[in-house]
Amino acid sequence: MMFAGWILIGVLAYVLLKDRELLPREEKGGQAMERLKERFVNGEIDEGTYLKMKNMIQ
Repeated sequence: MMFAGWILIGVLAYVLLKDRELLPREEKGGQAMERLKERFVNGEIDEGTYLKMKNMIQ
């Protein structure tokens, strides 16, 4: 019975940690879009590359 309890605790911890990691990924996507816009405005990348990378991020 103790073994089943430890498995349940492990699964619960995994689910909670997995859900927590979803939020930073969205923030990173926002940061990536901001950096992409900066590079486009500064002329580091052309419009075609900008559009391809924008579609990849979204």
